[in-house]
Amino acid sequence: MGIFTNGNICHVYQDFVPTLLPPLRRTAANASPSYGSRQPPPASPCTSAAVTALSSAGSMQRCARLGDSSREARLNRVTLAIPSFRECQTRLRQGGLYWLTIDREDDARRLIRQVLAGLPEQMPASLLCCGIEPQELADGLDKQTGPDELALFDVSRSRLRETLDHLPSELTRAGIGAAGGLLLLALPIEGWLDYDSRQLHAWCRWMRDWLARRRCTLLLVCHGEASQVYRELASANELLSGLARLYRGEGAIRYLLDFWHSEVGVCAEQAFELVVDGEGFRRVTKAQVQPQDVVVDDDDLVLAQREVLGSASASSGRWQFFASRAELLQRAVGARAASVLMAIDDIGEVDEIAQQVHRLRQRSGNALKIVLREMVPGVRYRDERLLLSSGATLVVPHGMPLPGFLSLLESVQGQIWRRALATDFDSLLDRLRPPQLRGLLAPRDFLAALEMIHAGEFGELVHQLLRLRPHPGLRIAQCLSQIRLRRFGDIACVVDGVLYLFLFACRDDGLEPAMANICRLPWRELFEGCERLDSIATLRRDAFVDTAATMAAVAEADEAMEPAAVGRAPLQLRPATLHLAERCT
Repeated sequence: MGIFTNGNICHVYQDFVPTLLPPLRRTAANASPSYGSRQPPPASPCTSAAVTALSSAGSMQRCARLGDSSREARLNRVTLAIPSFRECQTRLRQGGLYWLTIDREDDARRLIRQVLAGLPEQMPASLLCCGIEPQELADGLDKQTGPDELALFDVSRSRLRETLDHLPSELTRAGIGAAGGLLLLALPIEGWLDYDSRQLHAWCRWMRDWLARRRCTLLLVCHGEASQVYRELASANELLSGLARLYRGEGAIRYLLDFWHSEVGVCAEQAFELVVDGEGFRRVTKAQVQPQDVVVDDDDLVLAQREVLGSASASSGRWQFFASRAELLQRAVGARAASVLMAIDDIGEVDEIAQQVHRLRQRSGNALKIVLREMVPGVRYRDERLLLSSGATLVVPHGMPLPGFLSLLESVQGQIWRRALATDFDSLLDRLRPPQLRGLLAPRDFLAALEMIHAGEFGELVHQLLRLRPHPGLRIAQCLSQIRLRRFGDIACVVDGVLYLFLFACRDDGLEPAMANICRLPWRELFEGCERLDSIATLRRDAFVDTAATMAAVAEADEAMEPAAVGRAPLQLRPATLHLAERCT
């Protein structure tokens, strides 16, 4: 049984979960707020304590914008409101069902506000959210933007599937979905994971028919990692009017437009790069230089440190060798499409080499091939990603035989570097540098650290967020006494007797060696399972913020740890004499 509220009046609807707040209405300046007169159908009154008011009426007041003739002249149309796009790439047609998947919740919030801010004043609009507070989205809108009225809904996560199964009928019951209006749904991806392909297509068909009858437009913003659902939706092009994905990867914000139908045309299979611009996004417009358009005379030139080839001789007269990296970089400044081969001979200089590569890429452009060869072992995953994000074309691992290295060098000939280059190297370095935290933290501090790492990411690194449950019969303190977190960025906390472990810059294939390095005993003897979590959105924030119940387990673990884990005295050498029983021959 769901709950529908309007002001202080509460009504009960069978199988209806969303909670409605009064719609926003613009009023004259300094006037008392007024609200829409639309009322739900009569039902029995409800006094359930589960009803939560999202805001007071006064906090939702908006002032009138008088004399704004440019706004009044706008057509009654809906777009994503992202600058620098063509209209056919962002416009939504009346009665259409559009689906956007956005990996990060904060990016979903930003795009939703941008869409709402771009709506015409007279556009009737409704916002239904789950996992995101609709009041926060409404409060974040500028008073000079957005529609006159905005109805806000909140859906409980525990009843999300029930809401989706009954959504069209309950929206009709509540009188939502005015002709020519916009219904914007912001829902977490977990609401769709239980749908198989047939059910998902049936839901889309159901909503499409309902929208067509109401002549109402639906924009569904689904936040969370949605690759599985996205693949299923790609085959629903006859049911959806548009499908797109926004995510962060390779140092940039990517927007993939699978297909998009509107009154002004059809677009499909297009990729764009976005940047954050104020409170929204903006498309990056830059000319894509193709290899055949670049007029160069050094594409077969190879500039290399002597150390890269060792004692081997050059294969052609187009090779030039330099004794030091400084001499090589000085010569490479004037190159445009040459191959520049640099040696990584000191792990401690990786950051310095990355900065030099970044500067060279900025000066010489994307046709230059910058190849780095590891001459010593120890280059970590984070270091490799830093070098690639700084402009390196290829990082050849240590131990690669010379013939294999030369084959890789041939494979990059003619390539154009396509990654997004950060304008400021220091910001890139800070983004890929682990936080100066390690070990066991309080749950609140653990969550704050994850949010800090998550906020600055652009998809360059892969991390591991794990949930580990001790074997029955083992206390969490006993398990913690066998764990040593030595790297900065590797942090853990205890919540409800479960260990949450975060490993900074750890690929999937590196998880098993990392666990073996962290645990004194085989980790499978300590924990009955290792559950990988896709993002911090899957964590119950209330459990991490309320630390009173979990700090007792932390204190118990501290007591169980041997003194060496807290502080170990310096080692002292003592002489020892061994007596041999037999003479050595």
